[in-house]
Amino acid sequence: MIDVVTVGNSHLFGDVLASQYRLRYRVFVEREKYDVPSWGDMEFDQFDTPASTYLIRRDEQGQARAMARLIPTETPYMIASLWPYLLEDGKPPRSSKVWEATRFACDHELDAETRALYMGELISGCLEFALRNGIERYVCVLKGKQLPRILSSAGCDVAPIGPASSVGHFPVVASRVAVTEESLFRVRALKGVSGDVLNAP
Repeated sequence: MIDVVTVGNSHLFGDVLASQYRLRYRVFVEREKYDVPSWGDMEFDQFDTPASTYLIRRDEQGQARAMARLIPTETPYMIASLWPYLLEDGKPPRSSKVWEATRFACDHELDAETRALYMGELISGCLEFALRNGIERYVCVLKGKQLPRILSSAGCDVAPIGPASSVGHFPVVASRVAVTEESLFRVRALKGVSGDVLNAP
């Protein structure tokens, strides 16, 4: 199951927020070499606010192993605050129907089969969460060609919303992921996910 975690309900999930910060440190600081804030082997930034929702896949020991951070565009979010130049029209969306998906991560220490399983569940969970909450699309910044290819091959409806550019020394492209029942069913079929995956208190 994918836990739906917020600041308001995190007490129901033990140390899951700290665990996802540690996962992010391993993925984004140690492995990807992002120039982002960290403290005590935990990665965080100014967008980790009470408005953020975290979708977290934990292992049997309760540790975060895959995750995504979802932020409503009616609040400060990364593209609007840091990278509006990545958008074709330079106008970041502000709508309850559009959320930003960030910090999409899976622990590289997992074996390939488990990584594929967790990624399929996480992508399904993002679409499921959107359909439950009236979200019509996500916006995100995808690095290189790997993540767009992963999302497309999983069955997501992904399209660029800006030209190829860069953030620091990373090649990126701003993209949107359309949310429909059809795309959720497609992802489930392609990734072997049976039914709803979200654990939302």
